[in-house]
Amino acid sequence: MKTLEAKSLLTGRIHRITLAEAKAFYEEHVLGAVQRFGALALPEVRRRPFGGLFDPIAFVGTLFIELFEPGGDLIDARVATNLVVNAGKDFVIDRLQSLTGTPALMDFMAIGTGTTAAAAGNTTLETEVGTRVQGALTQPTSVTDRLISTFAAGNGTAAITEAGRLNALTVGTLLCRSVFSAINKGVNDSLQVTYDLTIA
Repeated sequence: MKTLEAKSLLTGRIHRITLAEAKAFYEEHVLGAVQRFGALALPEVRRRPFGGLFDPIAFVGTLFIELFEPGGDLIDARVATNLVVNAGKDFVIDRLQSLTGTPALMDFMAIGTGTTAAAAGNTTLETEVGTRVQGALTQPTSVTDRLISTFAAGNGTAAITEAGRLNALTVGTLLCRSVFSAINKGVNDSLQVTYDLTIA
């Protein structure tokens, strides 16, 4: 039985879980931790005390990635966090200021094979592969935006190590990027990426 290691943002511990447990683990220990504790769920985030009224807003991104073989069986999974890049932060302000519905929604997913850590200055994936997928937008909680995109057989066949959300099929603006351990997508496999962005 295939297992994988996943870090709980609730406890900070690494857990060895089965593929069947991966989705429930993600919902409770990763996304659930962010929804309960906000940015403080991430150990690298430190909030400084301020006098008077101060209401910081942090966009915290989390991913759940599932790899399916042709028969529809789950054969691998990844749990990851991400970085909202500078261009993505600019996009949020531009969208708040828009009276015309532009810039376009962040409903495209890209995957790639780059392994360099995500950085604030990123504007694209390091090495994008396949064709971007326009996914389905939902709102699982009042403070969480979810995009689910499925890369069908033949699209993005590679050892996938990065993913990002953008607002166009080509070029466009990068909102956030994640880098994770390789998940090997064969030519007949499909890959589903659930990308959650939570206001903490």
